[in-house]
Amino acid sequence: MVIGKSQVVKMGLFSILTRKSLKFLIIFFIVIMTQGIYAANIKYWIYFNARGDGQLAEISQKALERRQLRGVGEIESGYDIYPDKRSVDSLKSIGLTVHHVSRWLNAASVFGDSSLLLQASGFNFVKAIKPVSVFKKDRFEIIYDSQQKLAEPALPPSELTDIDYGPSYTQLHLCQIDSLHKLGYSGKDILIGIMDTGFDTDHQVFQEIVNSGRLIATRDFINGDDYVGGDGVQQLHGSAVFSVLGGFREYSLIGAAYGAEFILAKTEIIDDEIEAEEDNWIVAAEWMEASGADVFSSSLGYYDWYDTTDLDGNTTAITVAADIAASLGVIVVNAAGNERNLLWNAIIAPADGDSVIAVGGVNSNGSLWPRSSPGPTADGRIKPDVAAMASGVYAANYSTNDYRTLGGTSMATPVAAGGLALILEAHPEWNLDYIFDKLKMTASMADNPDNDFGWGIPGFFDMFAVDGFFVVTETNPAINWGDTIDIFVALFDSLSSPGGNHYIQVTVDNNSTAQLIGDPVPAGTDTSRQKIYFPLPGTQIIRIRDNISRQTRALELYVYGSIDLAVAPNPAVNSVVFLFNLIRTSYVNISVFNVAGDKVKTISIQENATYEGVNRKPWDGLNDSGNKIASGIYLAHLKTDFGSQIIKFAFVR
Repeated sequence: MVIGKSQVVKMGLFSILTRKSLKFLIIFFIVIMTQGIYAANIKYWIYFNARGDGQLAEISQKALERRQLRGVGEIESGYDIYPDKRSVDSLKSIGLTVHHVSRWLNAASVFGDSSLLLQASGFNFVKAIKPVSVFKKDRFEIIYDSQQKLAEPALPPSELTDIDYGPSYTQLHLCQIDSLHKLGYSGKDILIGIMDTGFDTDHQVFQEIVNSGRLIATRDFINGDDYVGGDGVQQLHGSAVFSVLGGFREYSLIGAAYGAEFILAKTEIIDDEIEAEEDNWIVAAEWMEASGADVFSSSLGYYDWYDTTDLDGNTTAITVAADIAASLGVIVVNAAGNERNLLWNAIIAPADGDSVIAVGGVNSNGSLWPRSSPGPTADGRIKPDVAAMASGVYAANYSTNDYRTLGGTSMATPVAAGGLALILEAHPEWNLDYIFDKLKMTASMADNPDNDFGWGIPGFFDMFAVDGFFVVTETNPAINWGDTIDIFVALFDSLSSPGGNHYIQVTVDNNSTAQLIGDPVPAGTDTSRQKIYFPLPGTQIIRIRDNISRQTRALELYVYGSIDLAVAPNPAVNSVVFLFNLIRTSYVNISVFNVAGDKVKTISIQENATYEGVNRKPWDGLNDSGNKIASGIYLAHLKTDFGSQIIKFAFVR
């Protein structure tokens, strides 16, 4: 992943970014010549030469774990250091008003007239001065209002066996998100950050999030407080985005990742138009990353101070910041923009980032939404990356308990971000490069991407099951020797051929094979429920064949035998669960050793606390002295009345 770099050259008293930023120098001199008539109303970035000895930011344990889990290298980063306070104080001392201080850019955004900026340019710690980008424009199209009222009360997700999506079904089904919901994925334990205009958190569609404590934090980067609501239309855009991503109100609106956790930032001002300021976005991103966000969903973008030649992934401040977030393990999802056939007629920053997933727009039938911004980037890369539904998207209406349909890539973005949150829930071990690759490989235009659709409409179920069929059991992951259980076979769309019913044939591949042919499955079905018998312990190869396509896929499942010790997850993060199968009740002792052979933990379980079959014993990762164990490889030794077993596992802090 490439993080943006800029060359610097001295010009008189100024240190100004070169090449593409020459126009900023011209603008800056125009401002000076007008004797500060406009300068006081314009924010500027002042970049510092060195990071110095600035304060270390407080980085949450969740953020450190995410960085390590996503495979991004060092857990602590140079980006965690604030600019030197003495440099910031020097800017204040000459009369500049400091709005935000950015760790990632090593810069401060300031207000001040031309004479103060001229004075600041003479400081030896100043590397460059550049206007803060501000975008002023309508960000989405209102297609029509819906005043639909709910016929029945909502049910919490835990009580649902099948969700009624109401009018929100199409926007999720187009990307196969409903198929992942059927398998039980909702974004649980995934933290999603949203930067936007404001949020009506009192709306009924958000009450499941609020009441369950999954609204982790809020912050207003415009006014410097924690209130993210607002008067009237200030809440419209953010509330709509939030609802498409995380709302839950059965029969009306189901968000793509309705079981996730959320962190909300108010960054954009609305009067007659939206005023989006990149410094608010950047410091909000820094706050969210440090708080442990796994995904950013940003339906915002900037170009007023830029031209299309700047969209090379390395130039605009917000794109540099977005790529830094990705380098720290965050999946950054951003709207491509609604600028097709307009004066700009290109994607918007930070969608040009090579580590940013840019989302274009399609209609409900998969055709191109006519205003979806086209690529490529200035350096010739294909953009957008994928495209989701951007016309007639069902969303919450601000300040009321009803709903409306909206359009634009702003509405497509939370659909894609929510789908990726489900992927993270299902595959927490996948790193960002792998996720990016699989997203493109399983999208609808994987074989012929272009600069209208990118790689096409995401197929999140196909992405999830990219290595073959996926089977979920009612007792997963504990499948016992001799069990007959129900399985849910999740089918690829390519196997759901039109033209009538088809049969799914499931075979256990061992010496005592049992072959089962299920009931007819209607064409287009996402999942098929079958019964299967597991006659032998150990690794079993399950073969699943569709009689229409005549395709066969193989899947490995592990069937527990007489003792069989397993560890989940492996690698473990913070805590671990030992799973062990017993042929009868027994005294159990689990000893954990490090690779040097030192015992770090002993867990004893009395006979009356176990039972025949699979048992579970969680461990919080504390040693016998009550201290956290270090990251590393460990051995778990299980002893029972009738045998023992040793298994190796990794523990990650």
